[in-house]
Amino acid sequence: MTISPFSHDVSEAQDSYRRQLEENIISHLRFCAQRGWTPVDLRHEFSADIDPLLFLALPEIAYSCSEDMYSLWMEGTRPAATNFLPVGTLEKILIALPQLGTLPDWDMLAELHAVANDPSTQLTPEQSKAHHRITALLKKAESTNFEEEAEALILKAETLRQQYRIESLLIDSYNQDAKDSSTPIRATRVYLEAPWIRHQFKLLNCVARVHSCEGLLVTKSGICTIFGEPDDVAHVVDLFNSLNRQRAHFMKTSSGARQAQLNGETSSYRRSFMIAYAYQITQLLIIAKEEALSDLADHAPLAHNAIVPVLEDRGIRAQVALKDTFPNIRNMTFRSTNSRGFTDGVIAANNSHLGGEKASLADPF
Repeated sequence: MTISPFSHDVSEAQDSYRRQLEENIISHLRFCAQRGWTPVDLRHEFSADIDPLLFLALPEIAYSCSEDMYSLWMEGTRPAATNFLPVGTLEKILIALPQLGTLPDWDMLAELHAVANDPSTQLTPEQSKAHHRITALLKKAESTNFEEEAEALILKAETLRQQYRIESLLIDSYNQDAKDSSTPIRATRVYLEAPWIRHQFKLLNCVARVHSCEGLLVTKSGICTIFGEPDDVAHVVDLFNSLNRQRAHFMKTSSGARQAQLNGETSSYRRSFMIAYAYQITQLLIIAKEEALSDLADHAPLAHNAIVPVLEDRGIRAQVALKDTFPNIRNMTFRSTNSRGFTDGVIAANNSHLGGEKASLADPF
């Protein structure tokens, strides 16, 4: 059997074109890293398809980027399921990479400043007892069929979390080392999946602001940044992930969802549902926070007067960090046009539990 020399030439040309695409992509990945993009960011943008290219780019990153950025790339790069990508996929990646903007918050990322085996994350016997109380409250809230009882249990669980936050601040106030050193504001990336990215971010930022943090939706693809003290941000992310899953469930199963589908109003229903859900969750979180502070004021007014300025200062420093890092930000506006969706969103928020994914005091505020 004779193989045509022409076939060999075509195959060689295709291989050459593929290598050229890969080399161009690696060059652009170097520029992306210099503009603050980590492997996790790029994986969110392009899916796992980009994994083999991230690995190939590591030598370029080591040569051209700072040690901190290289450490983020070493930590975020993972083995790829395959090293062979279709030419069409390579072409799409090459077209999209130059269009990516700058992520100037990268040097504030908490991953760069994490302390391994931090003893402050270990539960004391008192904290462990409170953890079990919160877990029991949340399980009961999820199992009850009575809305008012569920809301009361939700508020109690979040109030316990706020009490732990206050107790931690009071302990620090007696610790001279803690008093002399203010924890720097850090940034944490949160990745939202379509659809309804803007509305998911609204919920995320509502949770963040109640806990002295500030959020920003950085890209249309759903890359967000949360600024705040690391313990506050850890709780915000944990709580948001739990609430966002509950939101997605209730939005599809609430009493008005089926009727909205029959009426061809699913989009307006869900839009109004998510706006109301975020508003009501905010109110529930604020109530829990105010109850904890009010209880402290009644029993220890001097401690209350010492704690409130600390919490306010955390929020102010988070706002400053956001504005300094992203000076040209714009506010988003939301419109609710479906009254049934809005009502169901409020009801769903009241029936959500606010303990977060881990429901544990090991995840501080």
